[in-house]
Amino acid sequence: MAQNARPDADIQVGGWSSTGANLFSVLDESSANDADYISQAGTSPSPDGVVTLSNVTDPVSSSGHKIWARCKGSTAAGTVTVILYQGNPTGAGSPIATLTTATLSTSFADYSYTLSAGEANAISNYNDLYLEFESGSSFNTVSCSQAWFECPDAPLPAQPPYRRVTRFFRRR
Repeated sequence: MAQNARPDADIQVGGWSSTGANLFSVLDESSANDADYISQAGTSPSPDGVVTLSNVTDPVSSSGHKIWARCKGSTAAGTVTVILYQGNPTGAGSPIATLTTATLSTSFADYSYTLSAGEANAISNYNDLYLEFESGSSFNTVSCSQAWFECPDAPLPAQPPYRRVTRFFRRR
């Protein structure tokens, strides 16, 4: 199994618009709903869109970490860049890893980036993660309907050693 950190608040809307009340509420779905999405026409004319991610537990592993995004373009051109940060990117946050989509199609498609061991090990606080969205097309409207960060489940707590208990009964 895996843990999924999904968007849970907007930090900065930037040049992005949303079919919902805010960015995070249309990106946070566990099942894709392409009827609601965030979008931006052209390259980022102003600050990029930034959302916080829900908390996950440190998996104590450097494998199985991924950034996911479901995006499309109004024409078959352009890209979207989704950057995973630790700490607020509008402040002193540090970029951890970057997903840059292949050339977008006109239908929503899933894109992912698997973090290297070094990138995963750079995460020291799994409760302070953010996603930043950048448009990579000057003549295309790009849209994203879902995004999240995935990491392995945290290990189970250590169990005390098994101790056999023997009871003796007296016969009467």
